[in-house]
Amino acid sequence: MESPNMEQLRAVAHPTRIRIMTLLAYQGPLRATDLGEPLGLAPNAVSYHLRILARAGLVTEATGVGQDKRERWWQTAHARYEIDDPGQAPQLFTHIRQVVERALDQALQSDLPEGSKPALSFASAWLPPAEFDQVLGAVGAATEKQLKLAQAAAEQRGADKSEWRMYDIVLVASPAPREDGSTS
Repeated sequence: MESPNMEQLRAVAHPTRIRIMTLLAYQGPLRATDLGEPLGLAPNAVSYHLRILARAGLVTEATGVGQDKRERWWQTAHARYEIDDPGQAPQLFTHIRQVVERALDQALQSDLPEGSKPALSFASAWLPPAEFDQVLGAVGAATEKQLKLAQAAAEQRGADKSEWRMYDIVLVASPAPREDGSTS
């Protein structure tokens, strides 16, 4: 796990780059061409976004993948990011809020396919930090597993890929304030 810096947050301050990171995280190494289809973008546009993510250290070239050496396969550099410096948290969360608000605005403006609906879920936990870290890891692993199972099931039943949509899943965890306003 790595703590994100402001350069990395600026790099993902675009809904397309968040989606690229999501696809790479859940579908493994992919080429710009592979990413273009679900994003609805040409490979050269995807390559532009990949270069920005690579400069920020968020994606790397995947080695040993593919047979054609001219093809560039990409993967995420880290599976999860944590904020190690509590003093950095307010600035980082302000930036994350802007990214999430932009993604929500975009979702509200898009036409949802028939039978599809946005979802919102809340949960609270009363746990020591070490156990909560375990919960976060398990939630991430369970989400990844369920997404891969759902994709495999759709492919097995021959679902029309032109009807597939990108779904953004955002999980932000932070200590809730106590009655006195403190988090400790």
